Amino acid sequence: MAFGTASNNAVAAPSGLNGGLLSLFDASYTTGLLVPHYLRTLKNKFGDNGLSDFQLLMGLGMKRGVQNITGWHWEKGLYDAPVISIGAVATPAAGATIQITSDTTAGGGQVPTVASTNPLTFLGNNAGATVANGQAYLEQPSAYTYAKVGQILMNTSNANLPQYLVTAVNNSTNVVDLKPVLITTAEAVVAGDIFVVVGSAWDEGTDQPMSSQSFWTKYNWKTQIFKETYQLSGTQKTNAPQWMEVEYGDGKTKKMNGFFYEGQDEAEYRLIKQIALSMIFGTSATNTGVPQTFSGLDNEIASRGYSHSAGAGGFEVSDLRTIANVMSRRYSSNLFLAWLTNELYSNLNTSLNNMTSNNYQNANLVNATTQNMADVFFGGNMEQTETLFSTFSWQALNVDGYNFALKQARFMQDPSTTAANYGATAPLRNRGWIIPLNKVQDAEGVLRNRIELVYKEMDGYSRFMEITDDGRASARKIGPSDVARLYLSSDLGFDFFTLEQFTRIVA
Repeated sequence: MAFGTASNNAVAAPSGLNGGLLSLFDASYTTGLLVPHYLRTLKNKFGDNGLSDFQLLMGLGMKRGVQNITGWHWEKGLYDAPVISIGAVATPAAGATIQITSDTTAGGGQVPTVASTNPLTFLGNNAGATVANGQAYLEQPSAYTYAKVGQILMNTSNANLPQYLVTAVNNSTNVVDLKPVLITTAEAVVAGDIFVVVGSAWDEGTDQPMSSQSFWTKYNWKTQIFKETYQLSGTQKTNAPQWMEVEYGDGKTKKMNGFFYEGQDEAEYRLIKQIALSMIFGTSATNTGVPQTFSGLDNEIASRGYSHSAGAGGFEVSDLRTIANVMSRRYSSNLFLAWLTNELYSNLNTSLNNMTSNNYQNANLVNATTQNMADVFFGGNMEQTETLFSTFSWQALNVDGYNFALKQARFMQDPSTTAANYGATAPLRNRGWIIPLNKVQDAEGVLRNRIELVYKEMDGYSRFMEITDDGRASARKIGPSDVARLYLSSDLGFDFFTLEQFTRIVA
């Protein structure tokens, strides 16, 4: 096979190499040159720069087109609420009626202390009153106590669990009259005692009690415009390359008009990366002069979900037990994705390895769990699931009946963004998210993903991932500029459902 001759401007051969041999390695020997295989192979020394993890973030939510830059959804709260006393009552005579004052403040008896910030209300008076915290239009202000005449309340703070019949309620002073069910009951009440509804009791032929209903809560979403641009001049586009083709890791080759074309792939990567990281760390802008931005999962969990601080020993099995206990009181699924930074993931494995009990052990995910992930993330597409998940390290852990699919958040190891600050005390180094892997049912009975990507579209025009070109050197040869430009833009946001059942782990 003939290799041709060196061009006139070839560099002198180093000592020990003759010109013929040098021509195999020196790029200045170009005429008819067959470049050795390892020279024409483009090396991805950082793999895909973490793109698979960012694609996984994007794939967490189902997608739906919208025609507004902001919108909302409604969520129902708990149907019941406790009644909490804000005052003490001395030990009464046996069987005597007592009076307590119900706490109607946020976090008190009127508002459930876990799983929902929705107050409960009575219906029937003050029609049309606006309730600001629920953003709903119901018929009664939220300052009214939840106690109603005819209810049976049990004091869960007293070891004897005494029960009382509600005989009167003053909604102006929030004073509740309680008559013991047993004539022998003579129990004091301490401020903070929690009474819960366990029944009701009525005489024959009596009227019905007052109505009550929980508020719905409105949660907003916003879209945000992301943009990236790639450009090269017409001269750059027509520069002769040092090799005629580049071979990629799949063994295939493609013609190269210069390394500038690689910038197209990089621009798309940067756009996807921006969207994915905003999905997690986005902050809704409030400052003037800042375009509209949306709030990401981390901030939304901080506002609506459960934030868990790992103990001094790092993230351990005991932390998962605490999270499971909190979730059990929020009617959650028993299957979660535990997405952990390398530090948290390592701490947890150390905790498991140090345990002498066989109650906990690392194990590969069973097929049923993988199928569940496929159903949630990819509409049942197992092939797509396996493609994205095949290179990841998955383990499963069962804690008190709750299954945690453990996944190291590789995108949190990106040295150019999330791991640029890698100090032991860096805020992002001990961060994780516990995401339920079941869908939730809406008011129409439709099963919805916990995370939905909303993007602008109308009449066949989609702004989910819009790519256009410009310039005289572009494929369409537009305008006077001697360049080829590629414009990339996305107009989208994320809608998060039932975040009370999500957890974020912080240092």
